[in-house]
Amino acid sequence: MTIDHLKNLANTAKFAELFEILDTYFDKNPDYQYSNLKQNIQHQLGNGSSPTPAQLQGLLVFLNGRVVKENLGNFKQAMEAQQNNTATNNGNGNITIQDNNGNVIINNGTNTNQNTNSNQNKTPNMPKKVFISYNHGDKDAARHLKNALVAAGLEVTIDSEAMMAGSKISDFIRKSIQETDVTVSIVSEKSLLSAWVAMESILTLHNQKQFIACYITDKFFDLAFVRSSAETVALRIDNIQKEIQERFTINMGIEDLSDELSRQQDLRHNLPKIIGELRSRLCIDIAGYNFLDNVPKVIKAVKGE
Repeated sequence: MTIDHLKNLANTAKFAELFEILDTYFDKNPDYQYSNLKQNIQHQLGNGSSPTPAQLQGLLVFLNGRVVKENLGNFKQAMEAQQNNTATNNGNGNITIQDNNGNVIINNGTNTNQNTNSNQNKTPNMPKKVFISYNHGDKDAARHLKNALVAAGLEVTIDSEAMMAGSKISDFIRKSIQETDVTVSIVSEKSLLSAWVAMESILTLHNQKQFIACYITDKFFDLAFVRSSAETVALRIDNIQKEIQERFTINMGIEDLSDELSRQQDLRHNLPKIIGELRSRLCIDIAGYNFLDNVPKVIKAVKGE
């Protein structure tokens, strides 16, 4: 299976077959953009009309995007297993797929071979492990939240305490998300314009970990927030690219700029997805006096109570 195959199904109006393939993953790993695209197209078809050009274009853009590219192997694995009769349906619409050794590798699209490190050898009495994602401009809020979670008996990873001197930031983020159960993200204008915090959000969602958003400013609810933020990031990108060109003229290396450019480009690309996820979830207000009232809700969500 290739992305071109999926796009061909869309272009030839074989939406039922296309959605059947994608649903093998997204039914258990919801994606905000995919859900909206599917719902709008199915509504149009239900009314006896064809999808609008804008809907079709949106679907094609989605199929050519990162989410589909990253999960293409899961789609292919699920469909091949069904064709080889190694997939079973329990009668509730859940698809279980086993490898040649009888091990469950996908349960309704969820790859069970992934993300097991934080759950190995875990007993019900062990405390949940929490990773706090935040921008250093919000360090006071992060510290207060960390203290409250620890007081509730939770194990907390926060960079100010857990990150060793000399560690690569990207490696610390990946390891922290992999080894914890829940990411609690402190949302603010500063954090949403941080490439590192964006990386933490995307990795958490991609690794199918529990994601709880606590906001200390609510600007992200404004409809124009994504556009205005993207313009800010675009200026950063433009400045980096200009500096790269200047260095080329004097035959100077750009090693310190290439990674930063990549992070900022990723941030601009992922902003709509991150904001969409936030707006589709119940985010907890922990600003000011709301902290004492609402942090217990965060603790209950982490503990699954």
